[in-house]
Order: sequence, then structure tokens, then C-alpha cells
Amino acid sequence: FTPFYQAAAGRRRSDGTGLGLALSHGFAEVLDGSLGVCSNPGGGACFTLVLPVTISAAAGPQPRRRRILGLASGQTAPRVLVAEDQADSRELLAGLMRAVGCAVEAVGDGAAAVVACRRELPDLIWMDMDMPVLDGLGATAAIRSDAKTQPVIVALTAAAFVEDRRRILAQGCDEVIHKPYSEEALFMTMERLLGIRFLWQEHTAAAAADPGLDDAGLRVALHGLSLEQRERLRLLVVTGDLESIAGMTAEWPDRGLAQAINGLCERYAIDHLLALIDGGVTPEAGAAG
Repeated sequence: FTPFYQAAAGRRRSDGTGLGLALSHGFAEVLDGSLGVCSNPGGGACFTLVLPVTISAAAGPQPRRRRILGLASGQTAPRVLVAEDQADSRELLAGLMRAVGCAVEAVGDGAAAVVACRRELPDLIWMDMDMPVLDGLGATAAIRSDAKTQPVIVALTAAAFVEDRRRILAQGCDEVIHKPYSEEALFMTMERLLGIRFLWQEHTAAAAADPGLDDAGLRVALHGLSLEQRERLRLLVVTGDLESIAGMTAEWPDRGLAQAINGLCERYAIDHLLALIDGGVTPEAGAAG
């Protein structure tokens, strides 16, 4: 649980920074609990988390998250390139795209992404920013220098600050999605940037929070905020600072938006709220607004 300490296997793979266990241990202590480990070399490790929790009678029902059903009828399945060096993340994202009918190519580094882009001519590239051989920004620059291939490029990054977003967009990416991302954010971004439509499960968390404001209206209202306000809201959502979110929304003149955001927070619909923040405004929603 020592910060920045890694076992030999982690150092050989150059994975991570050695902070995961230290942060987890710290979170457990903040919650008046404990995190312990029993480990045998070559035999694996057993972690034990103990937290003083009770069942709350006041807990409300969790809203169901929106679920993607597939492409709407009459839509042409887009060609998608997934550029991600982590094998698990690459296969997960590629699998999500294939599940809705996309033609998918997946590669593990930026140089391979440039080659695959010229060969496959994708409509959209999910571009991880931190990759070996050639990073995401370098691969994006190489693709943008080729007039024959100009796909939509969406950056996938753990960098969460406004300056990082501006830098990535300035280098040629069309949009930025922050890790950890949700399925909703991915597919809503595809709708907006490719002009396609997906079929969604009808019930939405936004409707449960405020029957007068659906997801399309909430996305439009969110993107009426300044970039700085949206990025601040996203940071507060990611860190779970619900008290500061309430304080922030109390200053908004749009009381309908404030009520909807607070309703989602009260129901702990955090993944859905992140998807709405990250997903942008679809062409239909923008026209309706």
C-alpha cells in the first residue's frame, strides 16, 4: 500500500504508477474501514475490505440506465477503428461497436492506427492518447496530414482538465471523451458526429429525475453552459462531490437544468450524468432546442 511502489511484474510491463492500492487503502480509511491483504509469491493475493455500513431505509430506487438496442432502421453501419494499447480495453470497446453492427478494426499503437486508417478508411476512430510507438496526438497529426483519409477522430483520455481538452482538440481531434467512459457517452457521441441514429431503451434516468426534461433537452441545456462550467461539473461528478454540485447549480439561472442535475445526483445516477455531459448534442436535439 506504499504510494508509487510496484512489484516486479508491474515494473516489467510498465503498467500503472503504483498508486492504485495506496488510493484504495486511503479510501477505506476515510470511510472508517480497512483494507488488508494476504499474499503468497506465485500463489496470488487475497484482499479484504471491511466497511462499517448499514442498510438505509431512506435509500430511493436506482433509476435504470439507458441501454443501446442497435442502429435505427435505414442507417448505414459505420466503419470504426479502435486504437488502444490495453488489450482488455481494446477488446471491450471493439466488442461494443460490433454489437451494434459496426465494421471494426482494432490496433494496439498509434503507428498501426495510421496504417489501418489508410487501409480501412474508417468513418470514426476511437483514439487513445497514451500509446506506444506513436501516441494518439502523433497518430492524429499523421492522419490529418493525409487528405485522402479524414475520419472523425475522438480522443480517449484520462486527462480531465480544460487545458488538456483544448490541447487535444487543437491537434486535430473532433471530440474528447474522458476515461472512465460509459456506453451512453460513446454512442451519443457517434450520433452527434456521424449523423446517425441508434435505438435506445425508452425509460431514461433523466425522465425519472424530472418528467418535464428528457435526455435530449438535458443535453441541450448542459451544452448551453460554458466549457469551464461543464468541465467543473464533470470534475465534481467524477470525484463524487455532490455538495459542491448543489452549490454550483444553486447559482444557475436555468432552474430546470439545476433541478434535473440535482435529481440525478440524489439518485446516484452518476454514470448517466457523465454520459450526458460527455455525449454532446445530437443534431435532432439541437434542432429541437
